[in-house]
Amino acid sequence: MTDLEDAFRPRKVWFVCCDELAEERVIAGRADLAIRPAARARYERLRKALPESGEVEFHRAPVRRAQQTAARLRPELDWGVSEQLAPRAMGAWEGKTWDELRRSDSVRVESFWADFVARAAPGGGEPLTEVGLRAESFLTGLTNRPGWASAVVIAPPDVIAAVACTILDVDLKTTRHFDVDPLSVTTATHSWLGWHLTSLNEHP
Repeated sequence: MTDLEDAFRPRKVWFVCCDELAEERVIAGRADLAIRPAARARYERLRKALPESGEVEFHRAPVRRAQQTAARLRPELDWGVSEQLAPRAMGAWEGKTWDELRRSDSVRVESFWADFVARAAPGGGEPLTEVGLRAESFLTGLTNRPGWASAVVIAPPDVIAAVACTILDVDLKTTRHFDVDPLSVTTATHSWLGWHLTSLNEHP
């Protein structure tokens, strides 16, 4: 296959959301949080819905919950780790719940949700716009990488929602209306016409 043929052939990406956290309802951000015990039957159904051979690339986010999800899904693989897939940093709020914060830091919580795209959580948080830029950069990187026909990507829900917004070319505020459940699959294809979102939050 020539470089030109490779550049114009259709490609497909399966974005798999990280499994459910062991600690319920906490603000995860980039905290080192584990996922709950595995549901083997669910992983087996998911495995069957994803490509396993051929020119397939495998990428995951650089957080523990993505690493554990990848290890349960395809333990034999050496998954590529991409910093562009990192979840939104939530600073000092990581590991806490929204109910807890509304009691202890209600003013800043209300200010945050008034403009949750541009504002950052205190103590090292990042605006959602940064997540959007990283998502766009990841897609661009895939577009420019030769030699692959499909890819499996394990990422947190906020990153997958940002990817969907990027492909659909809609404001990041739309992420509030996107459900991205644990172990759900969102798919996208790429051709000479660009990126196209083909499914969102499907459950194999």
